[in-house]
Amino acid sequence: MQQQVFEPNFLNLEFIFGAIYTFFGNLFSGGSVDFTQLINILVALFSILAILLIAIIIYTWVRIFEINKKEHAEHKALFAKEHVSEDPVRMTVVNPRWEQVQKHIRSDTPADWRLAILEADLMLEDLLVTLGYKEGTIGEKLKAIEPSDFPGHDRAWWAHRVRNNIAHQGSTYILGKAEARNTIDIFEEVFKANNYI
Repeated sequence: MQQQVFEPNFLNLEFIFGAIYTFFGNLFSGGSVDFTQLINILVALFSILAILLIAIIIYTWVRIFEINKKEHAEHKALFAKEHVSEDPVRMTVVNPRWEQVQKHIRSDTPADWRLAILEADLMLEDLLVTLGYKEGTIGEKLKAIEPSDFPGHDRAWWAHRVRNNIAHQGSTYILGKAEARNTIDIFEEVFKANNYI
C-alpha cells in the first residue's frame, strides 16, 4: 500500500510531527528511510519558515511606518516650536520666531527692521523646506514652485527681493519704516496662507 503524499492544502501539524518522528526513528533504528517523506517534511518546514518570515517582514514594515510617522510629527512640532496662547478667548498658535520678528519691526531702529526682514526670510526658507523644497537658495526654491501650488507666491518673491536688497547692498540700501512694515506684512500674509503661523 502506498503512503499518502502530503498535500499542503492546510497546515496539519500532527502529520508534520509524525513524519519527522517516523523519519528519524527509521534513520536511527536502521530501518528504511523514505526520501519522499523527507522532501515532504522539508517542504512543510520551509513553508512554515516562509510564513513566519513574511509575517516578520510585514510587522517590521508596519512598525517602521509607525515610527517614521511619529518622528515626523515630533520633528514638525520641534521645528515650529509652537505653543498655544494664554488667551482663552483667542486660542491661537504662536510661533516664537515670528514673535521676535514682530518685536524687531516694532522698534524705531532701522537695524532692527533689517533684522526682522532677514529673520522673516529665514522663516520663509524653513517653510519652503517643510513643503519639500530642500535644494538651492530661496530664490531657486521659489522658481521651482508652481505659483498655483504656493499661496502668496508672487508676494513671497517681492518680500524676498527686499531681503536681497538688504543683504547685498548692506547699509547703502535705504529702508524706510513703511517699506519695512509692508514687507513684514507680506511675509505674514504668506505664512498665514500656508498655515505656518
